[in-house]
Amino acid sequence: MSPQPLVFRSTDNNVLVAPRTCGLVAVPDFLHHLRAWCDESDGSTLVVDLSAVDALETTMFRTLLWARRYCTARGRELAVVAPAEGVLHPDDEPLVRALLPTYPDATSAQQGAVVDPATSVVPA
Repeated sequence: MSPQPLVFRSTDNNVLVAPRTCGLVAVPDFLHHLRAWCDESDGSTLVVDLSAVDALETTMFRTLLWARRYCTARGRELAVVAPAEGVLHPDDEPLVRALLPTYPDATSAQQGAVVDPATSVVPA
């Protein structure tokens, strides 16, 4: 059995794929990717894909909030592919969806699909 990666993986289409356990260990790498992307970006949206995450620590949630402000201050957009149901604590899920633009998949996030503000889900 190979060990699970502890850092984000960058794709060619402005998507950062989170490791399965997304917490304090992943933060420095995430910030490095974020800053590099903001410096080099052509204005497209950076998508943080949390769809494969098994555990999202509070530290990473706070880092995502900071990252959104960082991007906004530089005229950039940040979108998040929501983690699977049950990953977030039931009390935290509405907060995450209210504070971060969440989408069901990377394609929707990149296209900036309209999201239902009540559910943070893209209508079918």
